[in-house]
Amino acid sequence: MSLFDTLPHTITVQTTAYTRDAFGGSTVAYTDTHTSVAAWVQSMNTREITEYQQQAIQVTHKVYMKSNYVTDTKNRIKWTDGNSVDHLLQVRGVRDVSAGAAVLYRVDCEEVSNLPQDDQ
Repeated sequence: MSLFDTLPHTITVQTTAYTRDAFGGSTVAYTDTHTSVAAWVQSMNTREITEYQQQAIQVTHKVYMKSNYVTDTKNRIKWTDGNSVDHLLQVRGVRDVSAGAAVLYRVDCEEVSNLPQDDQ
């Protein structure tokens, strides 16, 4: 039995929608599109962070899941860790890590914080 047979975490995938307010400004809204998704959330190691930084991309976490619920970098992941701390992870990249077999996906993310309560 592989760890990927029973992924230890549960996440929610959110999509982003942009609308115009009454003054013509842009408003961002997030919608939960996939809830109770089995996943494995890990912190990035120093080597991985450095590789992304060389491309001017900030990352903090990698999330493994069996289905590709994340379609692009406008998606966001909500996750509560074992200490009941809520995390918001902005997607920075998605890839099939199962040699093209489409059985395991890795989503590279940056933890976003200090967002106004309305944007969460």
